[in-house]
Amino acid sequence: MSFTIFSFGFRYGAPEADEVFDLRCLKNPYWEPELRELCSQDAPVRDFILHNEQSRTVLNYALAMLLLQADLYAERGWGNDMTVGVGCKGGRHRSVVGAEFLAAGLREHGHTVTVFHRDLSREGNE
Repeated sequence: MSFTIFSFGFRYGAPEADEVFDLRCLKNPYWEPELRELCSQDAPVRDFILHNEQSRTVLNYALAMLLLQADLYAERGWGNDMTVGVGCKGGRHRSVVGAEFLAAGLREHGHTVTVFHRDLSREGNE
């Protein structure tokens, strides 16, 4: 199956997609003074999110759901592509890390994945 995954910020509106994951429930690096000005491409932000047990649980459930849906879509002949949105408040930290996590997991299972992120400039947008 082919997946298109994009990160976004709910503050800018929810997108249209086959599946949308809301990561606003995860601990927000924006509220950590040493991480606030960093973005998801910085290792400390990725580590903050991915080394948190709750974050890993949520992301692993999301990945498991996508993998199951891919199998069910194939079984039913519903097509071979799926669009997935991954959102947080501003679209700069949690959503980007989450989108990349899901993309890596899907690729490990043989799926084709394209990932898009909005502007990841260091402007404060949480």
